[in-house]
Amino acid sequence: MRTKNIVYALLILALSNPFSAAAQQTAPQPASNTEDHLSIALTSLDYPVTFGDQYRLSYRQTGGTVVNSDLLVDESLVLDLGSFGKYESNGKTFIETKREVEALIVKKYPFSQPYLSIIMPGTFRVKVSEGTSPVQYVQAWGLSRLGDIVSQLESTSYSSRRIEILTQEGHSSLYDLVNAKLLQDPGLDPLMHPGDTVILHPPAKTVEIQGEVRKPGNYEILGSEGIYQLVEVFAGGLTSQADGKRVRIDRSAGSTAESVYVSIPDAYQSRIVLEDGDRVIVRAKSDQFSRIWFEGSVTAPARENAAGDEPVRMQGSGVTGAATGQDAPASGTGGRFSYPIREGQLLSDVLQEIRGGFLPMADLSSAVLFHPNSLVGSRVDITSLLSGTDMSTDVQLSEGYRIVIPEVSTTVLVSGAVYAPGMVPYRPNAPANYYLILAGGVDPWRNDFRSCIVYDQNGNRRKKGEPIQAGDQIHVKENSLLYGLERRVPVLASVVSLSITLLTFFVLAR
Repeated sequence: MRTKNIVYALLILALSNPFSAAAQQTAPQPASNTEDHLSIALTSLDYPVTFGDQYRLSYRQTGGTVVNSDLLVDESLVLDLGSFGKYESNGKTFIETKREVEALIVKKYPFSQPYLSIIMPGTFRVKVSEGTSPVQYVQAWGLSRLGDIVSQLESTSYSSRRIEILTQEGHSSLYDLVNAKLLQDPGLDPLMHPGDTVILHPPAKTVEIQGEVRKPGNYEILGSEGIYQLVEVFAGGLTSQADGKRVRIDRSAGSTAESVYVSIPDAYQSRIVLEDGDRVIVRAKSDQFSRIWFEGSVTAPARENAAGDEPVRMQGSGVTGAATGQDAPASGTGGRFSYPIREGQLLSDVLQEIRGGFLPMADLSSAVLFHPNSLVGSRVDITSLLSGTDMSTDVQLSEGYRIVIPEVSTTVLVSGAVYAPGMVPYRPNAPANYYLILAGGVDPWRNDFRSCIVYDQNGNRRKKGEPIQAGDQIHVKENSLLYGLERRVPVLASVVSLSITLLTFFVLAR
């Protein structure tokens, strides 16, 4: 029986040990977000003692008895330690409070092994007031900052740079959350306390910046802040492709809309004042480049800028596909787009950059290059320039060059003295007679000897015996003597024709 009583005593002692797992599980089971708060509060050196915090103080008495006391932080941030008195923790962190309370217990009971822990962090509501809108209440806890409160609001029409906190004691302060984020200064995004009221104000001036800056968007500016703060502080500065010499400010305030052009260095020094609703546009240097034009069986490709940023879409005219962000043009359609170049840039280099813009039916071996202000073009074999096998047609480009890329033809044109002139389907290795038959055959009244001439798609006459290719033209000459005479002297041709007919009749009659 004595042994059994000893076992029971040891078991009770183990269960009452403040450091045992069983003792730790006696705390109330909070909700999941409270569990996160508890874990953060226990491991954060800066967690402040907060109204509503629930603590547990455990220590051993002289006889070995373990005492567990649950403590609640009141509105004055005072802990009632019972026989040890009251401890004021106003303005102190939990870590500081833990050390001082445990030292106070050790001073009275040197071997008591005191331990102060958090059972549950306190939560409270923060009042949010925004003009005439209904008052809102947002739940907070000891580590909630001003930014955490406003991030939970549905409204976005408030100024994030002039947010007022009114304390329970009546003290008021303004805070700038934009600078708090930019400067990484926690003092500009303070911790919330029970009794605080957040007062939101409408934004002062809102301006937009777009184009070649690192963080384009809408920003609120205050007081004397101008284009320097907008570009360098809020928008993150200019990109390497920005043209800072011609920055446009579109202004709609007042009776008339206007555009003002400034140079960034001068604008910084002169402290140009921005107005509410202004839009600042920073163009890319490539917008000032010379441009050439591609036409025909092409579509504008995506092109990465020199800074390696987002792909830039080339300006197009009547072009679908990559130029407009829609689906690529179907086979058999074409377009026209301009492309920026540097003076003296070689055609072969530009072709490498836009090679993704050639349509499947593009005839790259039959492109035509037109010089500026010239109506006569020269043939360019793009396939050879891309592969580097023949660079004889490579040229240095300048403003106004045009490159026309036709589609691959799948037909042959038959014209002249045939019954049904027009386009007929191409068949590899087929002779000329094959296409003449498809065109209805040769008209003997207009052609005496079934003779024809074959031209390639560039208008060059093919040699006799050379195979006919897609896009060629077969022309049957109108070389009949009577047909030509009928066209020139109709009466004489009729007399000759009648004479031949009568002569034939007499010969047959005899």
